[in-house]
Amino acid sequence: MYKNAVVVPINGFVLRSGGCVYSEAIVARVTPFCLVSLQGDMIWSTTVDVQDFQVVRQATSSELLCVTRRLNAAKEIKELNDQVAKRKMMGPNKPAILCKDPIF
Repeated sequence: MYKNAVVVPINGFVLRSGGCVYSEAIVARVTPFCLVSLQGDMIWSTTVDVQDFQVVRQATSSELLCVTRRLNAAKEIKELNDQVAKRKMMGPNKPAILCKDPIF
């Protein structure tokens, strides 16, 4: 198994998301194992295992572009969620930025 490989499920495993079934995916990371759909609309990490997939080919440059866009979007979403969670922990009556030496 290697990064940027296109894989298909084996051993009866099925890649699903909601009502959709995906016949192939691209390996975005080997450790920890992470797959992205060829269209870039889905990421699987905790629900997939490397032994349930077989490499069929190398991803094309356009497929890799979809993977990169999806991973970047996921990273941005996580960063925004982290910022929101941090603000909620601070409470509504506290400043958004904490200063050691306030000027007032």
